[in-house]
Amino acid sequence: MRVIPALAAIFVSLGAAGAFADMTALQKRVLPEANAVVAVDVERLLKSDIAKKLEWEKKLAARDVSAAIFLPANTQRVVMSAEMDMSTTTAQRQLAVAELSKPVSMSAIAVAEQGLTDEVGGMAAIRTPTGFYILALGENLLGISTPPDRQSVVRMVKSFGKGSPNEYIQKVNLSQAPMVMAMDLTDVIPVKGVRKWLSADFSRLLLVKTVPNLDEFATLVSSAKGLTLTVQADTSLRGKLVIDFGSDPTAFKDVGLGILLHILSDNGMAIEDLVNWKPSVSGTQYILEGNLTPAGLRKLLSVLHTPDIASDAGEKTSQSASNNGTKEPPKTTPQDDTVTASQKYFKQISAILDNIKAGPSLGDNAEWLRRDAQRISKMSLVNVDRDLAEWGQVVVANLTEASRILSLGQQKVRAAAAGVNTTYVPLNREYWEADYITKSSPEQRVAMENDAKQRQKAATDMRVASAEPATRILSETMASRGRMRMQLVEKYKADF
Repeated sequence: MRVIPALAAIFVSLGAAGAFADMTALQKRVLPEANAVVAVDVERLLKSDIAKKLEWEKKLAARDVSAAIFLPANTQRVVMSAEMDMSTTTAQRQLAVAELSKPVSMSAIAVAEQGLTDEVGGMAAIRTPTGFYILALGENLLGISTPPDRQSVVRMVKSFGKGSPNEYIQKVNLSQAPMVMAMDLTDVIPVKGVRKWLSADFSRLLLVKTVPNLDEFATLVSSAKGLTLTVQADTSLRGKLVIDFGSDPTAFKDVGLGILLHILSDNGMAIEDLVNWKPSVSGTQYILEGNLTPAGLRKLLSVLHTPDIASDAGEKTSQSASNNGTKEPPKTTPQDDTVTASQKYFKQISAILDNIKAGPSLGDNAEWLRRDAQRISKMSLVNVDRDLAEWGQVVVANLTEASRILSLGQQKVRAAAAGVNTTYVPLNREYWEADYITKSSPEQRVAMENDAKQRQKAATDMRVASAEPATRILSETMASRGRMRMQLVEKYKADF
């Protein structure tokens, strides 16, 4: 049931500066094939008390990855859309357009990014070395598309203005909160898939032991139409997740949160904040509400591989010239450029490494490490010190290898748990085990819960053994950061 995570893509919009007081017009500009969309009213979000307290605006301007959101400079509003493969929860195509507060200079961006200039569908475009197409959609509008398949990008540009034909996405009000995420789940979850998923892990069956009819429960889950997550910001962050079903989900109310946490953990999207969210039901909607920490918000948005594009390159040039009363900005030496680019690159990688924390499962840890590796691999290497760039690629390789080890370890954990002899439940994981939960005697349930405890111990022992080699790799990576920092400080006589 890889259906819940991957709530996002990159961003898209079209129009004139200041024209979009809300997201209504932007909602018509998503990918025609989009089944996932994210809208962020950055201007509105940065006016909140919590954003001011945590200095998000300052961190965004400085490209500080410790900020809860990480977008191109001067972004006011952004709508993000993606065509997701729900079987793998990966984006096949992503489109992003940011409405900026100041005009965009494509020539300056091309120089800053060392990209290949092009024209796509009558629009100025740049193909970056990191695998993105940057599009000039208007004076203050910057579009970003990935993968950089030119034919698909041309077709995408021609589709602008037609909006998404996806019924669920069209109905979502993207202006209801500073941040809105939505995903279409129509026809994604098969009834038998629900049964198989529950049967694959006895602890999952224990979660639904109070459900009177598991066949009806499986049918309910498979009727899911989509989900919408909204985030409100004032003195704190508060989230609301709404899952739309085809029928009354009251039977889902008491077990929904546990099932959701299992699914998120299985797919590498565990958000600790959700544990304390409160469930409710309204009509055919299952609702979860609760507080969201900045770290939780950052995790939600980490699935966005937003490139660090120099969208303010032209602005910086003009500002520098103005400040000096000249037509041209003061010249910088190649070493100045190298130091600046290297400091930024090192700081970004360091922030990612500092945010690596143990998750609830090996699979969850593996997925976060994979995303971190992908994020680092997409960072610009323009003017970055050669030794530092090589170290960055070593970090990518280490995180990727640690992710592979942990992913394999998760499979071993499941195998270890499945290998524990059970008292009443057959080991055939294809077998629908509902009756063993709903029709067993109190004595049988105690025995089954004891079986579950034995499975848990076997899983824990295997988890510790499997995590050890990955932990060694991460420890060495952390140690290498200190060595690289000392090397850079000595070489450039500057702080890193």
